[in-house]
Amino acid sequence: MSSDIPSGLRSSVKIPPLSVILPAERVKIIKEGSKDQVLDLLTGLIAETHEVTASAEKLKNAVLAREKLMSTGIGLGLAFPHVRIAEANSLSAAAVLVKNGITDYVSMDSKPVYLAVMIIAPEGQHAQHLRLLAMISSKLKDLNLSKELFSCSCEDKLCKLLVE
Repeated sequence: MSSDIPSGLRSSVKIPPLSVILPAERVKIIKEGSKDQVLDLLTGLIAETHEVTASAEKLKNAVLAREKLMSTGIGLGLAFPHVRIAEANSLSAAAVLVKNGITDYVSMDSKPVYLAVMIIAPEGQHAQHLRLLAMISSKLKDLNLSKELFSCSCEDKLCKLLVE
């Protein structure tokens, strides 16, 4: 994904620390859930915060429109539903670990998704949006970290591992 950002722009694109974009109250662990249920939870965690003024329904509809273009299930048990929307004031994120996996996510490797990280960005922040996606996806593709994340039973620990 980082190749989507021109090399000259990568170092000049600044984003807030991940701990600001993904606060602890937006990191959840659930036992099971469908793709629809997980997207409901994620959009509910982000909607109508100071970063996003859209309703959960409007935000979910925007995410679903993006999902129609191509599933954001990248494989390795990971999904990154994301969208740029006018009602976003800044980058924001939420994460849900689904212990039993999301079997209907339609991931690139046809395997269940265990960790979904939703990223919302303002319409005008294309480069920041791509940089955040690239940063998170490359970090989470570390198989040792993924194994540790997927085995978490404590939301605080999950959050700490995600934002370190």
